[in-house]
Amino acid sequence: IIILVKQKLMRKKYVTEAGTLDLVLVNTPSKKPDGRDHSPKDITFYSENGKEHFTVASVAILYIASADNYIRIFYVADGNPVSYLLRSSLRRAEETLTGLPGFFRCHRTCLVNLSLVTHVSGNAQGYKLHLTGTEDVIPVSRNLNAEMKSRLMAIHAVSS
Repeated sequence: IIILVKQKLMRKKYVTEAGTLDLVLVNTPSKKPDGRDHSPKDITFYSENGKEHFTVASVAILYIASADNYIRIFYVADGNPVSYLLRSSLRRAEETLTGLPGFFRCHRTCLVNLSLVTHVSGNAQGYKLHLTGTEDVIPVSRNLNAEMKSRLMAIHAVSS
């Protein structure tokens, strides 16, 4: 019974807070990635052995997910979401994106472009991020909820 009560309380908490974050997102203009470089910042990701690399405009990156010894970079090219698989670690990708405030490691398996978040949903497990240009849902670790909320608010306050 205690577990069910706790789960119900957590669900209520995250659903309510997700609604508050959605109000912030609704009141800021939506950014639609189109794969074209609107800023001079191209990002190059290198493989672990350094023999392979992948370059993409930072504004086109939706999110990066880890897949065992690889990362899958989800981005927009010619208006369509596509991905690229590279043998590298998420930690290495995070280091590559250092200095770009819009990117945040929201989970042990995901780095997300917070400027492209259009909706935040919540359930008993925590927040889920919905991005422009993809149907994928990005999880947020519960221990990163507070940091994600403050960074999301900062990103969307600046862009409005």
